[in-house]
Amino acid sequence: MSDQDLPKSLDEIRAKFPYQFEGESIGMSVPKGWAPGFARLCADIDAALGENKHGFHWIQLKEKFGSARFYYAFGRRRASVHLDIVAGDGVRTFVAPQAQKPGEDEFNRVSQAVDKLVSDATAKTRHACLVCGAHGDGHLSEGYLMVLCPAHQATRESKDGWPEDLWDMLEEDRIKVKDMYAKVEAMRRQPEESKKNGVDGGDQ
Repeated sequence: MSDQDLPKSLDEIRAKFPYQFEGESIGMSVPKGWAPGFARLCADIDAALGENKHGFHWIQLKEKFGSARFYYAFGRRRASVHLDIVAGDGVRTFVAPQAQKPGEDEFNRVSQAVDKLVSDATAKTRHACLVCGAHGDGHLSEGYLMVLCPAHQATRESKDGWPEDLWDMLEEDRIKVKDMYAKVEAMRRQPEESKKNGVDGGDQ
């Protein structure tokens, strides 16, 4: 599949590869600058799996320590264990290798191919701007590491602040997040309104 034919958003990616989003999951969000790379990953995994999809599906998609985390279930195995070590010169990530299944040479071959595709795609996000996907470097600000190109790092440091639509989510996750923020805002306002009503009641 050519890059021009790749889906552009998570909803479009799911429509193209629905089996990859079936099953249990705990959150799907990808910075918009990384969406094209994730779409390519999904297409490459689809090609590597062939006709037998082995129950492959994503468990969680997120950003952590300035790079992507693409967790998935595959056959009877789960996603590889990641160990992140924060050092003075940055974050080092170690991935525990999956054990090979005796007598399942074809599955092992496909499993190794999928592991490599995910590992390579993850590595690319370490130098891809969260916003636009251009080459970027990690910037630590207010305790949060972000990979940004020079232009968007300048935007982050300017009075314009940060873009509100940075993250691409599945539609149902977008609704959940919106509802969650609405509930948090309602809880925040409740003490203020109660206090105001109490003052008003005392003046009557």
